[in-house]
Amino acid sequence: MNPGQAWLTHLEFEPEEARMLGLEAEGRKSLARLGEQIDFYRGLCNAGDDEVSPALRRLARLAVRRHERGDEHAELERILLPRIGDMREPEGYVREHVALLREGLERGHVAPIEVLQHFGGHELPAIADSVDAESPWRELAALVEDELIPAARTLGPDRWRLGEAEYAWRVANMGLLHSPAALAELAERSLRTQQRMIAELLGASSFAAAQPRLQEITSERLAPGEVVPAYREANARCVAFVREQGLFELPEAFEVNLTAVPPEMAAVTHAGNAPAPLFGSGGGSFSVLDDAQRHRKAWVAPLAVHEGVPGHYLQSMLWQREFRAAGVAPSFVSIADVLAAERQDWGAMPAIEGWAVYAEDLMLDAGFHEPQQAVAVANFHAIRCARAWIDVGLHCQGMTRERAAQILVEDVGLDPADTGRELLRSIRVPTQPLTYFAGWQTIAKLIADSGLPRAVAHARLLAHGPSLPRTLTG
Repeated sequence: MNPGQAWLTHLEFEPEEARMLGLEAEGRKSLARLGEQIDFYRGLCNAGDDEVSPALRRLARLAVRRHERGDEHAELERILLPRIGDMREPEGYVREHVALLREGLERGHVAPIEVLQHFGGHELPAIADSVDAESPWRELAALVEDELIPAARTLGPDRWRLGEAEYAWRVANMGLLHSPAALAELAERSLRTQQRMIAELLGASSFAAAQPRLQEITSERLAPGEVVPAYREANARCVAFVREQGLFELPEAFEVNLTAVPPEMAAVTHAGNAPAPLFGSGGGSFSVLDDAQRHRKAWVAPLAVHEGVPGHYLQSMLWQREFRAAGVAPSFVSIADVLAAERQDWGAMPAIEGWAVYAEDLMLDAGFHEPQQAVAVANFHAIRCARAWIDVGLHCQGMTRERAAQILVEDVGLDPADTGRELLRSIRVPTQPLTYFAGWQTIAKLIADSGLPRAVAHARLLAHGPSLPRTLTG
């Protein structure tokens, strides 16, 4: 077997991933074949680079480890894939999910009570109410409510904490060079830097003194009718600025494709990037929800940078151009959030989210933002720093949720009502909150250490796809 063959076999088990990449694929993912898929992955865990790409080997090791822990038989994030993924016959997948969860229950593998209560109290009731009485979605909702939640309650709270050893293994498996403790320390120091920047930008003596003005800035919303024009103008300014500063070489007729967030996704996001399929036709899009109350005015330009140019939109366009032209298997897997969540595999996120945060910092340093927008960027950075610090703290260092919420309110300036959503992220998808900060720091160091002109360093970095290299000059 060679890396290309291993990748194609992986895609036979993951047809949704194949279609997201723009490839032809029949059928859907089958949980009934999970054992067969895990056996295939076992054969990749210790294979050499001449047999499997490092990224697929990383995914294989994680999948086997999670299967042996019993996590695969208790995973609730799978609910998202048949709802918002490109899945054929989704109800068949849901039936298999029910069977897998029942098998897990018999073996004593049950999701943490906090995760079950979220899905049982928020996600599944809305789905069950929208389907007919015979739908397997109703069976899944009943299983969670009547059997899994009571079973999890007897096992007690806080089982979502991975523990220091497991968390450290996952961080190392993602290819991150720092230990969790070192990343948490670095994140806390960086958070203090962002606090000082916010205070300085607002002419305040301290971050605490700056918080009232910060709240004013981040609470002002766009007016009805302003959403699409505001983002269109911000996207155009981003493209023009990138050209003027020579940060990237853009195609001559380049512009960001702005589209509407579909109604069924309104509860999930108000702004996001749909990446260009690596091997398919057509490009990506920057989608926004035309609901003025969901858009903070000061966040428009920073979001245009993060989701558009030079963030995710540009990144996925350049990847498509690079890998579609080459016509070979990429050295990475699991690049869509819905797939990453289903697998709990966040190994591609340092390159993806890390790049978008690096792009924010790049544009800030280059002078793109007006003062209030610069405050918003620093606030964005503070959130990413806090996520990393808190994720490590909760899973490895005994941090309480009360302490984590205190950090988000007092050290970041988050509204207390928003802390629950941030903490739920660490509970549901551990290590994912770390990837924004860890990826940003890794990318910034790679580019600084390269000694290359920025445009050259950026091009070399992006040529690797969502797998961060060890160096840009080797």
